[in-house]
Amino acid sequence: IELPMKVVRVVPDVDVRAIREGQGLTREQFAERYGLQVRAIQEWEQGRRKPEPAVRAYMLVIKNQPAAVRRALTAAWPDREINEQAPQRHNGGRLIP
Repeated sequence: IELPMKVVRVVPDVDVRAIREGQGLTREQFAERYGLQVRAIQEWEQGRRKPEPAVRAYMLVIKNQPAAVRRALTAAWPDREINEQAPQRHNGGRLIP
């Protein structure tokens, strides 16, 4: 008897902190830019939660094509300004220009 095989592709784990820091962004800036919750980012980075497969795929796109993601979000949210300015440094809970 030959049974049909089902191939399941699993989105690989991603290092959310490395992706965020690679763009020089604070958690707050990363969340604002890409429509995420700061708390979720914190929990992913600290290993308390693992991003769902769709979020892991989104992180891979952010990592490899950040400008394309910003263009898509700008088109989806025309009234919302996607921050393209140079990132600010974070110091003890306050942002420094």
